[in-house]
Amino acid sequence: MIIEINDENFDQEIINSDIPVFIDFWADWCNPCRMVAPIIKELSEEYNGKVKICKAKLDDNSKAIQKFEIQSLPTFLSLKDDKVIKKEVGIRQKKDLQDMIEEIMEK
Repeated sequence: MIIEINDENFDQEIINSDIPVFIDFWADWCNPCRMVAPIIKELSEEYNGKVKICKAKLDDNSKAIQKFEIQSLPTFLSLKDDKVIKKEVGIRQKKDLQDMIEEIMEK
C-alpha cells in the first residue's frame, strides 16, 4: 500500500513511523517520475507491512521538501528512525530501489 504524504500527515507518517520509510518525491509534470510510478507500486506490494512506501507530491509537501532539501525529481529517500539512510536522485531501476529498501530493513 502506497501512502500519500502531505504537510498535514508528514509527522504522523514519517517522523513518528515505527517501521522504516521509503519516500518517492514526484510531480505531475515529471516524466521520469511517471516512468518509475509502476515500480513504486510493485515495491509497495512486495514490502507491505515491512517498510512504509510513500509518495510525496512536490506541490503538497513544502515541509518535507525543506527538511530533506529536495532539489530535483524524482528523489528517493530511505529513512529509519527519522534519519536519512540513503538519498538517490533521478530515475532508478527497480533493483536500485530494492537495494535502498533492503538497506534500511537491515539497520
